[in-house]
Parts: sequence; structure tokens; C-alpha cells
Amino acid sequence: MNGMVGFAYNALKEAYFGEQADRLMLLTYETLTREPARAMAAVYDFIGQPQFDHDFDHIDYAEEELDARLGTPGLHRVAAKVQHVERQTILPPDLVRRVENDAFWSDTKRNLRGVRVV
Repeated sequence: MNGMVGFAYNALKEAYFGEQADRLMLLTYETLTREPARAMAAVYDFIGQPQFDHDFDHIDYAEEELDARLGTPGLHRVAAKVQHVERQTILPPDLVRRVENDAFWSDTKRNLRGVRVV
């Protein structure tokens, strides 16, 4: 993979399979949106900090000024409630097919360094 996404993907692979993999925790979007309390508990446990009581039903965040400067209105707007929303991809089917097997972190047999995947 190349470009901005490819660079990030390759850096993640290097970290995942690298010597300092014990410093890495992967939190999937699905876990965060379907089980936000469990997701955040795992984050606090991983960083060794006490739990914080989040209200996942009342979140309000936006970066309207930044989005206006970028010409991307609503890009950094967070919905009021954390929840999983099924949606159709906007990516072309050939691109989706090309990367659909690249989620190496979901194959436990490849997790040679014991990276915590939540």
C-alpha cells in the first residue's frame, strides 16, 4: 500500500510485529461503537489509569472552525450518542476487495507478540 493510508497501515504493521508491540493496544471501531464502556475500560486498564465514568448517551463535540477552514463542514462532528451505525461504503468495490483480507490484527494466529486487540 502507498500514500497516506498506506503509510499509516505499514506503520501499524511494523508496530504490531515489532519489538515494542507490548506497548500497543488496538481498539476496533466496532468495539468502540458497540461496547463503548468495555472499550474504555480496556483503554484505562492498558494505560494503568483509574476508570472514568463516561456518559456515552450524551456526547457533544465539534470542530466547526477547523472544518470551515478545511472546507469540510461536519467532518469532526461527533454524534450525541455512541452507537454503531451500519452504512454503505463509499469506496469502489475493487478497492474494498483489494483490502478486505488486510486486517491482520483479527487473525489471532498472526498475533505473535500478544498485542491486545479489543
